[in-house]
Amino acid sequence: MREEKLQLVSDVCELIAHASESDLNKTLMQIVKLIGEALHAKVVLICLQEDAYTPLRLVADYGLYFSERQSFTTQKTITEAAFQRQKTINIPFCSPYASRSTIPTTLLARINSLLVVPLLACGKAIGTLSIGRTSKQVFPGKMVSICESLATPLATFCQNILLTQQINAVQAEAANEQSHSGTGETSDNGVRMFRGRPVVPGVSSGSAMVLAPLESLEILELQKSNNPSGERELLREAIQEVKTSLKKITAEVENILTEADVSIFAIYQQLLEDVTLHEMINKYLQANYSLDSSLSLTFKDLSDTYEKIEDEYLRERLFDIKDVLLRLKNAAASIRNGQQSQDRLTEEKPSRPERKIILVARELLPTQLIASPLKNVNGIVCESGGQTSHAAILAKALRIPMLIGIKELPDIVRSGDKILLDCQAGLCYLHPTTELIKQYAQPLVQSRKMRVSALPVDDCPVDDSPRTQDGAVVHLSGNITLFSELPTLHSMGVRNIGLYRTEFMFMIRNNMPDEDEQVRIISRLVKAAKGSPVTIRALDIGGDKPLPYVDWGQEANPSLGWRGLRFLLSNPAFMHTQLRAILRTTVLGPVNLLFPMVADKQDLLLAQQALLEAKHSLLKDGLPFADNCPVGIMLEVPSAVFSLDKLLPEVDFISIGTNDLVQYLFAVDRGNARVNHWFRQTHPIVLRILRQLCREVARFPGKRLSLCGELAGMARALPLLLGAGLRELSMNANSIPAVRDYVGKLNIDECESLWEKASNCDSDTEVQRLLDEMMHQKVMSQYPST
Repeated sequence: MREEKLQLVSDVCELIAHASESDLNKTLMQIVKLIGEALHAKVVLICLQEDAYTPLRLVADYGLYFSERQSFTTQKTITEAAFQRQKTINIPFCSPYASRSTIPTTLLARINSLLVVPLLACGKAIGTLSIGRTSKQVFPGKMVSICESLATPLATFCQNILLTQQINAVQAEAANEQSHSGTGETSDNGVRMFRGRPVVPGVSSGSAMVLAPLESLEILELQKSNNPSGERELLREAIQEVKTSLKKITAEVENILTEADVSIFAIYQQLLEDVTLHEMINKYLQANYSLDSSLSLTFKDLSDTYEKIEDEYLRERLFDIKDVLLRLKNAAASIRNGQQSQDRLTEEKPSRPERKIILVARELLPTQLIASPLKNVNGIVCESGGQTSHAAILAKALRIPMLIGIKELPDIVRSGDKILLDCQAGLCYLHPTTELIKQYAQPLVQSRKMRVSALPVDDCPVDDSPRTQDGAVVHLSGNITLFSELPTLHSMGVRNIGLYRTEFMFMIRNNMPDEDEQVRIISRLVKAAKGSPVTIRALDIGGDKPLPYVDWGQEANPSLGWRGLRFLLSNPAFMHTQLRAILRTTVLGPVNLLFPMVADKQDLLLAQQALLEAKHSLLKDGLPFADNCPVGIMLEVPSAVFSLDKLLPEVDFISIGTNDLVQYLFAVDRGNARVNHWFRQTHPIVLRILRQLCREVARFPGKRLSLCGELAGMARALPLLLGAGLRELSMNANSIPAVRDYVGKLNIDECESLWEKASNCDSDTEVQRLLDEMMHQKVMSQYPST
């Protein structure tokens, strides 16, 4: 079933990826047919709400007759209940909670059970996916899981359909007023409309902020120099100035973007140190050309080369080179004039930035975008540029609607002019009328909601300790990899970070990040937690996460090989640098240190020795840190389970990593489709181990135990986790609402009773059946018989 689930989700995503704008509804029909055939369903329905004032409307179906389709309604039905409550409903019609009045009448004669999954976009229900079958039994949990997995890509696709429909309606109404005269088209009422290529979808409006044209690297007049050595020294000083400037930009951008996006500026640093680029510039300096002319000649040589490259991504790296060369030219001019280096490329910030700004430029460099007042930037319009330019990549990361290829606009528009940007249809309106803005009102609201999750969340109500019906507190925290995941986590009411995976900052670079880089990244996280604890896992690299700059050689079984703590212990430079970096952030807030892949006490003692050496070196360097930083281990190797009595006296906490623990327990590669059905996270053996761990930790007062694997975020499995004795769970942000909601429906006595039954089962399948019954009972209790 797991393999079938992955295949079905993959097939649906492929249909969505290849959908053309003219055939969106046809694609929906293909999707429901695919789901119906794969799940052997009698009917499959997708319903959407076009706006807040209209009921759900059937937009795609599989299995309905024409007459049924015509009379279908969702009002006052289970479908509407799932939509309004934003919760999955799984119910057989024979249930006393499913009265005939709550079932869509067209389905009564065709099916005997119904599964309704809400489609959520930007935290709001926009529609439902319903599957009906003839069986009188509740849908099995694995089938529910498949449908809930399908709901995420479906919701995004349906959101785009709704947005496109609204925009098409606006365009149809405006079409009668528009004249079509090429790039710039003027309507009878004076609205100018320009066509371009969308890079980042969305709809936005605001006041134009026109960026001054970039200084040119074109060769106008070649200049010779009487002082070649002086020009080489000027190049050296300019390089140093630009490096300092880029470090400042990187520090600023780290407050906004993820580690991956920040790495764009690491590429700039690499270009400044590139031997080939130095040789090209020095070739012209040695020929007695001035530095400005040498930079221009170098750019011409590179332009001739890059413009012949077919690959768009590689071709657009010329923008990065141009940015670096222009910065060198500007820095050299400032040094030559005896001035403090002025960053002419990024000094365009308005003194009084508008609340909503549309950036307008002939071409936009990444550093220009970062230097703009990002919180006010609502859109971007450029004459040139490409889908894979770094400016475009940053715009995508920030979810700022962006249009490129508009030739006339930079010549016509003035700063302060009103602009309406429709990056769904590739249109830009200059001086839009009030009536046109009103017509775009709904798309503007939806587009704004889709972007808001990319912006930092400063304050949010904390709700990370829900209680069961009998008062037991369950502490929830989040697993994160990127800083950009924090807004989503905070919006869920959770600030505690139960697992910060440090691997990504190592994987996106071409060499190991130095200590200061690691300190900068981790510090942002600790500060953003605002006093809540952050558990940082030491580098867990290897296996399925190799580093591009480490020679791993050939390993027959990477998951059992050179990874986690084993890699760190055999690479003291990596370990020492990272431990120093983590320790330095402990002065900013409560930080916990977590060692991965600890097999026994010997492993732990070696790790603690490395930690002690890092502390001594910081003391020697006079760098502050908190000496009482709690230290824990990720319990994921079976041998550690059986040596817990030796490990617990040496640590402050234990975090159970069920992903690897289950993998090693059943000797199964969870990434291998042929055997991953042996990856049984709720198997009775796993349940007994969890109870054993809870009891063992309870014998050591003051020691904490949490679970941070995939299992922690499976709401269906929650009764078994609580029944085993767990009270701290760390999971991905999108799992938090369902888990929190389910906590409030349970009591510990019934969880312990369920655990007893499940632990005595013979298979994972039997346990799944018990979980289905429990969830069905709890969910259906919300729907009394009418």
